[in-house]
Amino acid sequence: MNSIFGYLALFGGIYCLYGYYKLKFKREITNALMITKDVNFKKCKDFQSYCKTIEMPILILSIILCVCGGIDLYYSHTGKAEMLSMFMIPVVLIALFYYSSCVKKANEKYF
Repeated sequence: MNSIFGYLALFGGIYCLYGYYKLKFKREITNALMITKDVNFKKCKDFQSYCKTIEMPILILSIILCVCGGIDLYYSHTGKAEMLSMFMIPVVLIALFYYSSCVKKANEKYF
């Protein structure tokens, strides 16, 4: 039960990587990650610029979530790296804030 947050962060990071893959290579938007349900992504003013704007923040968030999940799982199973595990919480919060602000600005600009 101690490792539930590690699994959540790891799977969240993998899901964000999947969203990044779809955005970068297939040029598809994952609605749950980037836009709300009431927004139609087909009405985007400049889809290529929107993709370039969102690519880096989602990649940063996915890497940070995967690393945080891995560190938390390592700490949960071995008991080592407690300080590193505690350091990751503010890093994840900062990454989430950065990602959400970038997505909000991009959505206001391109939709």
